[in-house]
Amino acid sequence: MNKQQENRLTMYEGLLVLLQTNSAKLQSFGMISSAVTEFAGTVSAIKTKSVEVDIATVGKVATKFGAQEALAIALLPVCSTLYVYGRKQGDAEIQARVSISETRLHHMRDTELASFATGLLDLATAHAADIAPFGVPAEMIAGLKIKTDTYSAAIGAREVSVAERKGARGSMNDLFDKADELLHEELDRYMELIRGAEREFYNKYFSARVVKDIGIRHRAAVEAASAQPVAANP
Repeated sequence: MNKQQENRLTMYEGLLVLLQTNSAKLQSFGMISSAVTEFAGTVSAIKTKSVEVDIATVGKVATKFGAQEALAIALLPVCSTLYVYGRKQGDAEIQARVSISETRLHHMRDTELASFATGLLDLATAHAADIAPFGVPAEMIAGLKIKTDTYSAAIGAREVSVAERKGARGSMNDLFDKADELLHEELDRYMELIRGAEREFYNKYFSARVVKDIGIRHRAAVEAASAQPVAANP
C-alpha cells in the first residue's frame, strides 16, 4: 500500500467510526444503512488484501536473502581452493573463473549468482579428486550443491511471490476504487437527505471526508493536501 492509499484508508476508517457511532439516527433515512454496511465491508476487504500483499513479499524475500548468504559462505572456500589449485597447475583459466570477492558475490543479480554457483559446482565436481588434498572433501562439494539448489528454489519462489503480490495489489486497487465509488455515488448523496434534519452530523461527515496527507512532513504540503476534500458536496 502506498502512502496515498494509506491516507485514503485512514479517512475511510475515520468516516466509518462516525457513521457507525451514529447508526441509530441513520436508520430512518432510506437505504443509507445498507450503504454504510457495504462500505464497511469494502474497507475490511482492503485491509485484508493489504496483509496479503505484505505476506507475498516479506516471507519470500527473507528466505531468498538467507539462502543467498548461506550460498556465498559455501562458495568462497571452494573458490579459494580452486584458485590455489589452478595456480599450482599453471591453469590461468581456472584462476580467472574462480577469482571473486565476497562483495562481488553479494552484488550479483539473483540469476547471475545462481549461474555462477552452478558453474563453480560443475568445476569443483570435475576436479573433486584434485582439490580434496587442498581441504575440499566430497562432503563440502555436496554441501555446496544443496545450497545452490536451495538458492535456486528460493529465487524461483520469490518470482512467484512477485506475481502473487501484483495480483493482490491489483485487487486492492479495485477495492479502493469501489470504496471511492460508494462514497461519491451513494453516501455523499444520502447526506443530502439528512442535511435538513441533522445539519451538525452532515457537517461532521464532510469534515471527515477530507484526506489528510499524514505522510509528508513539509508543512505547506500537508496544509495544501488537508484543504482539499476527496469530492465536492453533490
